[in-house]
Amino acid sequence: MENKIRLSLAEGTIRSADGQVVALSARELLILGFLVLRKGLASVDALADAVWPDVDGDRARANLKVYAFRIRARAGRPDVVVCEKGRWRLGTCVAVDLWEWERLADTGQPGLLLPSLREVLVAAHASLTVGPPPALVESECGAVFSVAFETVLAGVAECLIADAFSRHDLVRAASLARAMIALDPYEARWRHALSRVHAERHDPLGARRVMKEYDLLVQHELRENAFGPMPGRPTYSA
Repeated sequence: MENKIRLSLAEGTIRSADGQVVALSARELLILGFLVLRKGLASVDALADAVWPDVDGDRARANLKVYAFRIRARAGRPDVVVCEKGRWRLGTCVAVDLWEWERLADTGQPGLLLPSLREVLVAAHASLTVGPPPALVESECGAVFSVAFETVLAGVAECLIADAFSRHDLVRAASLARAMIALDPYEARWRHALSRVHAERHDPLGARRVMKEYDLLVQHELRENAFGPMPGRPTYSA
């Protein structure tokens, strides 16, 4: 079986063909990260402009060739990044952490997870909660990288919450829901999950309180957008 080159955008590393984990430079990580955003394929100009936005086209394209050589040397394989007909792509030998976590979360929904899958997704949740490395966040595509991480994180969290409910682990379900509310207070599914925790604890007042606070938060935000900043933003209580 072909040995996979493991690219971790979360950690900013690549595991080479001989099994060594190598830290990527900011530019190397950005090149590979941009290809991940583009589902593994990007034009030469688009990739060069993303990594060197302030450099003229010919020089940026020359820089790209130099860094591609460095990435191949780090990975120990010439096919880790490939340029064909004016397009750069990730080689088929590359496995990407974000893609793998997204696939596993989709596989695991809904309900009880196998212990091995749960362990992988718990580790993924911890890594994704930190967010993208600075090299990605500070780039021209920083906002897009953040959204990509947040999207995969939401899928992983939803899978782990469903697993927690399946195991009747209400403490874990509540902890995950609260963590996601802290990251995105306007996402309804995390409020519904926390409300369900209260309901399964036979606390209907608590369940209604969670959703009432969410309704107030959304109404306040809508009024603020319509009429400008307003005092007294609603607070969240668990």
